[in-house]
Formats: sequence, structure tokens, C-alpha cells
Amino acid sequence: MKYLLNDFPLEDFTRADTLVRATILASGRVDQWNSVRRVTSDPAHLAKSDRDKVTRSVDTNGERLRAATIPCQHSATEFDLWFNPDVINGTDRFKATVIHELCHVYLGVEQGHQERWRRLYARTLYHYHFSVEPINHWHSLVDLANWTYTKRAKSESSSQFLRRINGDKEKWIRHANDEHDRVTDIWNRMTSRS
Repeated sequence: MKYLLNDFPLEDFTRADTLVRATILASGRVDQWNSVRRVTSDPAHLAKSDRDKVTRSVDTNGERLRAATIPCQHSATEFDLWFNPDVINGTDRFKATVIHELCHVYLGVEQGHQERWRRLYARTLYHYHFSVEPINHWHSLVDLANWTYTKRAKSESSSQFLRRINGDKEKWIRHANDEHDRVTDIWNRMTSRS
């Protein structure tokens, strides 16, 4: 992996990366391992076809894209991660963004923000909060895994939608709590080998 983010320590990135992988391993379901090929904030490090995508893209709120997971052109299992240089810092929001993008890497970008991705993201945020360092307002960060990325079905009323996403959140937090010792053990073994 080529790590080209100067303002965010490699050690912090590596901890988040290892924790996402430990969370996946704890669930016991790994079909194939994807990997990060490059982490950068400079669009010039990306393939030419991806440069415009990251420099011109805006998110759903009309703000410039915070980050992107880009499949490599020559390998279906390798990804480049691009982070907007304006958001690289040590804040909780940026740490959650790093975890967000790493979840895309390991599940594959075709998953989008579907339930499988939201479940991994919520569980990893939980483990990060309790294994690495506390994330302020971690419940609101776990809510991001539900509220921001969950779409209301046309057949659902507002109250049905709220019941569903709150039920998902509670289920994923219980799951994360139940697996916490296993994830911490896997994560500790992975970090002791590095």
C-alpha cells in the first residue's frame, strides 16, 4: 500500500484498517480479501479517468466530496482511497470517514450503502470507540450508519421507517457488543504481528 496522506498519521489509518478487517473476520464470512493500493489526497496520484470525478463531485448536500473509494483499473480486488485535503485532520468525523471508506474497500464498492455495508460500518464504529479510542458522540456516529444512508421504501410510512432503522441500529449495536471480545482479540493479534 502506498500511503500518501501527510496530515493523518499512518498509524491511525493502519489501526482503523486492521479494525475493519478484524470486524469482518469476527463474523466468519470472508469470500475474498480486497486491499487498499493507494491512499492519497492528491488527484494527480489517481488514474486520469478518476481525477475529474473526485475534483468535481459533490455529495447530496451540495458540498464537495469528502472522500472516495475507487476501484483500480487492472485489479478487481484493489482500491485507491482519495480524501479531500480540506477534511484531513484527527477529528472524529474524519476518523469515521476513514472507516466509512475502508468498509467500502472490504465489501466492494458495488455494495454502496446497502444494509450489509451499514451493518459493518456501525459495528466497526462501535469497536473503534471501545478498542482504539473513544469517539465523541459515538451514538450519533452509529446513527450515521443508519439515518444518512438508509432510504425510506415507498411502501413505508414515516413511523414504519423510523421503527425499521431504529431496530436495525439496536440489532447492530447488540451484535457489536456480543462480538466485542472476539473482535478485540483478533485485532490485538493482528496488530502484534505488524
